Amino acid sequence: MKVTIYSLLLINLGVLAWFSWFADENEPPTGTSEFSIEESLPQLMLASEVDSASDAGSANRGNMVTAVAQELLCVSLGPFQDDPHAAVAAARLSQRGYALSQRAADGQIRAGFWVNIVAGTMRDDAEDMADRLRDRGVSDFYIVPGDDSNVISLGVYSGQERAQRRHDELAALGFAPVIDDRLQGGTVQWLDFSMLDPAMINPTDFTTGSGLPVELISLPCADNDAASG
Repeated sequence: MKVTIYSLLLINLGVLAWFSWFADENEPPTGTSEFSIEESLPQLMLASEVDSASDAGSANRGNMVTAVAQELLCVSLGPFQDDPHAAVAAARLSQRGYALSQRAADGQIRAGFWVNIVAGTMRDDAEDMADRLRDRGVSDFYIVPGDDSNVISLGVYSGQERAQRRHDELAALGFAPVIDDRLQGGTVQWLDFSMLDPAMINPTDFTTGSGLPVELISLPCADNDAASG
């Protein structure tokens, strides 16, 4: 019986000694944090946070596209009949902050104002119209040459006022004349500049002086070094 009691006492002393000697070695080192399972897992995000991040990415891509779209475009406005008409347009564009360069080019210029009558669809119609004009005392006209021509020319005038007066005289006699621009080859003027959006310029706000419509055309930027203001 005594042997059993002594044996249990020795075992308890051995266990106590083991904890005293080895327990400190199993404690975490001082100054270090214990391992956390949460640190090894990916962070969760709310659905609203995911949408916000997605919107931010879309906004950045949109800004990049906008920056590309806002690159300067090289354009040219014209053709203007002469320097005075080009100067009027240049002044208006300069007031809007555009830096311009003017260049000359071959084109069509107005040679005068042509009063004429289109008679039907065939030359026979023009012949009949010529007879009617003679009957009303009009003699200064001619049928435009050509087998299929049906146009009667009643004069080309350098000034619009004189052409309008001739037009009104014939209209008073019961005819239906028209006034057209008579064009010929010559030198025209163009205004070159750069801009962000061609829609900011309405060509119909300008006049060429030749009767031709004003155009706003694109140019290779290598040929147009003017910068927008």
